[in-house]
Amino acid sequence: MIQQMVTAQKILIWMARLISLIAIIFFSFFAISEGGLEIFITQGQLRIQGILFVAFLFFSAISMGVSFWKTKIGAHLLLLSGLSFAIFIFIIAVQNNLLVSIVLGGPFITSSFLLYLATIKKRSKAIMKIDSKYEK
Repeated sequence: MIQQMVTAQKILIWMARLISLIAIIFFSFFAISEGGLEIFITQGQLRIQGILFVAFLFFSAISMGVSFWKTKIGAHLLLLSGLSFAIFIFIIAVQNNLLVSIVLGGPFITSSFLLYLATIKKRSKAIMKIDSKYEK
């Protein structure tokens, strides 16, 4: 039973990391397709939206990297990056701002919940070990 919990926990963790990685790669294509530096500067003027978009992508990538090191901290950072990304897109989107913010922030929020579920499984596994000690 404990082996099944460990396998489910690993599946949850790697599924969350994979969702985050795919989202980061996919959304970075938007930044690249803008023409490289044109996302930052257009007609001699600085574009704050492009800079913030890349900054949120960078923060999401760092959050995903932290999830490899510490799962629970990574879950909190991914939730923070997903919510801030969604709020930022909700504010700057012209049309369908709710839909676009869900699409851009949703993968990171989903990944954070999957990582958090994996940490709950870790705790329940530790509790089961403690209970089995006292049953002897």
